[in-house]
Amino acid sequence: MTLTTRVTIAGRKIVLTPDLLLGDGREAMVYRHPADPGLAVKVLATPDRSYRRKLEVILHNPLRSPQVAWPLKRVLSADGKRVVGCTMPLAARKWPIACALSNSAQTRWIHADYPWRLTVAINLTAAVEIIHKHDCVVGDISESNCLVGKDGTIVWIDADSYQITRAGCTYRCELGSPEYTSAELSGVAFATVDRTPHSDAFGLPCLIFQLLVGPGHHPFAARYLGKATGLTRLERIAQGVWAYSGTHRDYAPLDAAPLDILHPRLQALMARCFIDGHRDPTVRPLPSEWLAALAEVKQDTDFVTRIAPGLEAAAHARHSAAIRQTLQTHIHTPRPGSPFTRANPFRANAFTCPSYANTRQTAAKSHRKSLRVAALVATVLAVAGAGWMLFPRVEGAVYFKKRGDRSLPTPVLYQELSDPGNISPRFRSIFTDSNSFAATHETQEKTP
Repeated sequence: MTLTTRVTIAGRKIVLTPDLLLGDGREAMVYRHPADPGLAVKVLATPDRSYRRKLEVILHNPLRSPQVAWPLKRVLSADGKRVVGCTMPLAARKWPIACALSNSAQTRWIHADYPWRLTVAINLTAAVEIIHKHDCVVGDISESNCLVGKDGTIVWIDADSYQITRAGCTYRCELGSPEYTSAELSGVAFATVDRTPHSDAFGLPCLIFQLLVGPGHHPFAARYLGKATGLTRLERIAQGVWAYSGTHRDYAPLDAAPLDILHPRLQALMARCFIDGHRDPTVRPLPSEWLAALAEVKQDTDFVTRIAPGLEAAAHARHSAAIRQTLQTHIHTPRPGSPFTRANPFRANAFTCPSYANTRQTAAKSHRKSLRVAALVATVLAVAGAGWMLFPRVEGAVYFKKRGDRSLPTPVLYQELSDPGNISPRFRSIFTDSNSFAATHETQEKTP
């Protein structure tokens, strides 16, 4: 698919140029509508017959909620014969929620404090509950399918991929993100299975966990304490190895993400979801339970404004101290001539072998320093030489003094030149010869 696309919307020919491109997803491209700034145009790469039937059902059963970008109209091909996508409301001034989940100061675009993140979690849960009441399942829950604004409002996108059930017929969601997919669907082709709200009841707590613990740490992120090769994150999800359960000795929670940051009400729901829910998916808390618990936490102003931020600060301090202790344990002084250089002990890589580019850069810095030292020495020598020429010694100045030339100032240290005894023996002969030459020259000028 080229970046410039020609489509037909409501009988009107539209040209979608690269400057209107909003995003390039796994299966489609999203453009800004050239005539209506409040709309987005989604164009699929390979729309099939099942998508066209599903889109018709979605358009005939609209979900009117500002928290869900529900499809509005069909998008046809340039000749107007095939359905290639749909139009949907444009979520203005909103960004992927991954921006708020990041721990990096460079990528976090706002000051995501605990009250703000709690508000986002409540809005996420309320929107998923609305979708479930509309006989739909999100299916592909991930940090990229939800947009969030600086005011904490959210919008779920890609609604045309939701699983929807109408008149006893289920139109499945064929997409999914592995890190937000429950164990019973791990390794299963999504197009061959009907999902239930209990499937979303796994992905939603993952986002809530990332918002309120860390933030940004996935609930199944862990430290491996064993000696053999540990399980990957996806393998831990499939096997139900949750480090916070305390039953898996080879895995420990991350230092920066202790479970005590969560309110006790939320801790109990997390245990039901990731421990009991692994054995029986139907016992996972649904969005209505999460919404009630989050509202209860929000009412606890002391926890939201004082306890939770304090616990986060303490966890961050412990995490930083653990990093420093680990680095100091492995720090050693490299031998002379070793290619390993000691770096900042507070960085992740305390010792690194410099690459060729780093070596070139270090050599260039050393060369520039040598040039600066050489320039300084040359300047000092030049100034000293100029001082020697401009301010000669008194004895030397006597030799170059022209008799009767009043344009040159007479130094205060000049002695009576008529007395050769005042002149050092080194210049006495020169001075005597000069006086004799001058006397002879005057005599010749007076002679007619």
